[in-house]
Amino acid sequence: PMQSWDALICTSTAVRDVVRGVHEEYGSYLEARSGARPPQPVQLPVIPLGLDVETFAARGRDAAARKAVRERLGIAEDDVVALFLGRLAFHAKAHCSPMYAALQRAQEQLAGEGRQLHMLMTGQFPNGYADSAYRKAAKLVCPDVPVHFIDGTPGPESWASWAAADLFLSLSDNIQESFGITPIEAMAAGLPCVVSDWDGYKDTIIDGETGFRIRSTMAMPGTANTIARAFSTDRLSY
Repeated sequence: PMQSWDALICTSTAVRDVVRGVHEEYGSYLEARSGARPPQPVQLPVIPLGLDVETFAARGRDAAARKAVRERLGIAEDDVVALFLGRLAFHAKAHCSPMYAALQRAQEQLAGEGRQLHMLMTGQFPNGYADSAYRKAAKLVCPDVPVHFIDGTPGPESWASWAAADLFLSLSDNIQESFGITPIEAMAAGLPCVVSDWDGYKDTIIDGETGFRIRSTMAMPGTANTIARAFSTDRLSY
């Protein structure tokens, strides 16, 4: 039972829509079983997550860290560096192939200007398989773009990524990107964002102003029946 003074804080409109959908579906189920639909007066305010802006702004303008990272990785001053920072996991964050493919196409355009594009992948792998697969995919999908992997454990090494980068790239496609804190961190660090038009990202990145949202397309209905069956029988996690 819920009362009008009850509230569930949602971090984004995507979260709010999911909660409303769950309530509506269960309300329909109860109505079908009992003939009555219970009222759902719960409040669903949207209150986004926050962070210490000045901390990330300081990391983004750390000239010494920028110079050190770029020199260590062999990145010239006029080279362009894209940064992905987050979980390096196919299922829990983003499949890397679309990002790699975009980088390869961008490099083909930059080559005419005599400039080089680099990718920083700052994060932590869930296992050795993901580590190997991410590295192999980089060589296969974006052979002309050096991809550098940096330990994402919070600390000076990962924080320096904000200073070393020129833009933030995150084409997230997982089902639990309820808010997405890294684009907020990137903007605080002074980086423009290129993100997928997906879940919580829709609330935080203003397309054409604070970055660009890239259209996301789902597979057609019926193309993932085997995955759905495996999930429903607990043979596969989300």
